[in-house]
Amino acid sequence: MKVVLFGGTTEGRMLSGALVALGAQVTVCVATEYGCREQGTCSGVSVRTGRLEEAEMEKVLHGAALCVDATHPYAVRASGNIAAACARAGVPRLRLLRRESPLPADAAVFSTARQAGQSSWSGFSSGLPQFLQVSIALPRVFLIFSRRSAAGVYSRA
Repeated sequence: MKVVLFGGTTEGRMLSGALVALGAQVTVCVATEYGCREQGTCSGVSVRTGRLEEAEMEKVLHGAALCVDATHPYAVRASGNIAAACARAGVPRLRLLRRESPLPADAAVFSTARQAGQSSWSGFSSGLPQFLQVSIALPRVFLIFSRRSAAGVYSRA
């Protein structure tokens, strides 16, 4: 069985190995050289590196029995292109999502950057590095600050 896996995540790398162990012929598509290095080499897995548009994805899907979208949760555009390419190619698609990591108990959650900036939350004066991660591809971003966090800010869709 030929499986095309769009990856670049830890979960995708683990799944590609599991699929090979079940006897599948796996093509893993990753967007970057970093994703290729992380995927590594595994007998039975071929890796294709480089960003693909929908028409290119459709070509890669030719002859596949299954497609797995294991791209990063923020790769909204890529996931949309994968879904459209699978529909046009007639290949069933599954979406592999990672479990959400728990938030620190002392986290402060803000719906917008403005709310975070106007906050008098005491964690801002604790000397934490302050980072802001915003994804315009998502309909809603939560900013989460924690005194114990090394990074200081998490974002959650």
